[in-house]
Amino acid sequence: MPEKRGRTKKMDTHEQGREEISDVVPQKPIEIIGLTSDRNGNIIGLGNNGKLYYYTSVGKEWVLH
Repeated sequence: MPEKRGRTKKMDTHEQGREEISDVVPQKPIEIIGLTSDRNGNIIGLGNNGKLYYYTSVGKEWVLH
């Protein structure tokens, strides 16, 4: 009878796609390097990580789009 090895290759490759906490938390603070607005008056900023952020007037913070 063959021995069970526990995990299959399919399970191992599936788990490789998970993000680590260090990947989610930015290494340095986000800096907005470019600003623009859309036709509705919303303020959009380009972050130093290449992602777009919207400025919320309610929380007075930049939110990832």
